[in-house]
Amino acid sequence: MAGVESSHRSARKRRAILGAATEVFLTGGYLGASMDEIAARSAVSKQTVYKHFASKEALFIEIVTGMTDEASGKVLNEMPDLGEGKDLAEYLLNYAYRQLTVVLTPRIMQLRRLVIGEVSRFP
Repeated sequence: MAGVESSHRSARKRRAILGAATEVFLTGGYLGASMDEIAARSAVSKQTVYKHFASKEALFIEIVTGMTDEASGKVLNEMPDLGEGKDLAEYLLNYAYRQLTVVLTPRIMQLRRLVIGEVSRFP
């Protein structure tokens, strides 16, 4: 039972770190982000942050991957099957609309700017 509670606590800490890191990276950029600030905002020790993520780079990559996967899922998982007899043009138009609706949200726009700004550091 203690192992299960420890696992839940670890998962909560990981989510807190990811949430804090997302805000820190999106507002301050990669260079402006510090592991100390991320630890403070997530109410864990810096050692705990490094227990979950080996480096600032690993944490950054996890944030970018998670946000892009979530955005992709919103587009792909909410699209109905084309099915036989459906209008392909209408289907593609709906797909494009959903894609734009997701990628033009403020958080994804912030992420896009952040990634573009860091492209030389993360080719």
